[in-house]
Amino acid sequence: MKYLIAAALATMAITASAQAQTPPAAAAPSVQAPPSRCTAASTPAPTLPDGAAADADDMATANTAFTAWAEGERAKLQCRRSEVEELRAALAARTAEYNSGVESLNGAIASWQAEVEEFNARPQNRRRGR
Repeated sequence: MKYLIAAALATMAITASAQAQTPPAAAAPSVQAPPSRCTAASTPAPTLPDGAAADADDMATANTAFTAWAEGERAKLQCRRSEVEELRAALAARTAEYNSGVESLNGAIASWQAEVEEFNARPQNRRRGR
């Protein structure tokens, strides 16, 4: 029984170290962000007048167009920012789930190793002739 447990642990150790050292066959697939629920992508800024040659009416008209464009762009950016914050929160939650799983696995492995060592330390489980 002792050898069976030792063989199983050795197999796991060899397999784990081999997996850790083997480079991936292909690059991991890139993760696509979910589609945006915000309005269309940014639009080009309106054509700006030449300040050296424009008159007051040209500048007032351009200012109205530019202000409207800038407000629309700010609204789009605020929407994108809220999406980024939601994605960051989802990432933080998934990272916490992952870390919890790692801690659970590591705890189970440590407990298993302690039980195997305790089992192997019992006199009736020692190999005779050693």
